[in-house]
Amino acid sequence: MHKQLRRALVATAGLALWSTAAMAQDDGLRAGVAEDMPELMALYRDLHANPELSFQETETAAKLAARMRAL
Repeated sequence: MHKQLRRALVATAGLALWSTAAMAQDDGLRAGVAEDMPELMALYRDLHANPELSFQETETAAKLAARMRAL
């Protein structure tokens, strides 16, 4: 019985530590996305304001390639 209780306590403590670390990473991710959001929204609006036919997306491909190179 003590062995099962010990395992449950260790599992609970591990889960609590993992949850705290995950929440800290989530805050960093949110900050990064918030920082990039204005530029991403501008790209989104531009791409949707200037649609191209499937398999003929030359301008879209050029814009995305330029963004990827900038990374």
